[in-house]
Amino acid sequence: MLGLGNSITSGSYSSWSPEDVDNLTLWLSANTNILADQDNGNNTISHSSNAGDMQDDDQINRWNANGSTSINAIQTTQADKPRWETDANDLGAVNFKAGLKFMDLDTQINCTGVCSFVFRLKPTDLSAVRAIVGSTNTEFFQFQSNAQIRIKVDNNQVNFTELSETFITTKYHIITLVRNSSDQWTAYVKVLGAGSTEKTWGDANQTQAGTFTVTNLGCKANDSANFNGFMKDVLVYNGTALSSAERADMYDYLINQEY
Repeated sequence: MLGLGNSITSGSYSSWSPEDVDNLTLWLSANTNILADQDNGNNTISHSSNAGDMQDDDQINRWNANGSTSINAIQTTQADKPRWETDANDLGAVNFKAGLKFMDLDTQINCTGVCSFVFRLKPTDLSAVRAIVGSTNTEFFQFQSNAQIRIKVDNNQVNFTELSETFITTKYHIITLVRNSSDQWTAYVKVLGAGSTEKTWGDANQTQAGTFTVTNLGCKANDSANFNGFMKDVLVYNGTALSSAERADMYDYLINQEY
């Protein structure tokens, strides 16, 4: 059960935006700029979250950039398109259904130094390895199990293994991965609900230099270790290591969204 650990308290959600932090490179936001071009019967449609006409199991071909960012997630192969979900708890999320779906970024992200990744997601099946982002089988960030997450940079791995808690397949989590100016990686996890606090997941400040390349969302290499579950928000800061205060503001911002 998640919910222990050091506390990160509330920030200033009402006036804060992810764009208040420098180097926001990728911002995919819940219920925003999500487009579907096929329905559940493979009929051609033109639905969008912005228009409010998305239907259950619509097939998503684009999750477009939010704010001043410009990198989009796309999928043109019918069998690989994630789906729209109308259940209240998952409304606004992109459903990487049955561990068979993924999306491509239309611009590659190369993180050579300081960087941060933020995901608001719900993994629904952790019985196998499930990648969150990546580019190849040697460059990824993924769930290894319900207690371990792993990043591989230039084929060198760093494991974040928690001994006292596990990820919950019925809950949304905010997972933040940060590399500082000393090339040290730390993973932070906050489960949503029940008043939980931020937890440093496994060992902090694990050193691994190199270029972390991201081209895929919901897998590492195409159709490899596909994520199974829902994603509501994905943010990448290429050039900024989020501070504890910035993470607190991020939690407030994401938790207080309508979706």
